[in-house]
Amino acid sequence: MILVQTLKELTEPYQDMNHLLESRKDGISST
Repeated sequence: MILVQTLKELTEPYQDMNHLLESRKDGISST
């Protein structure tokens, strides 16, 4: 389905951002 593919492409950048936020949170709590 095209809709699912579009949804994936839309949410992918947000997942990357979420991953970055998570790693930053880990870095902050470890210091």
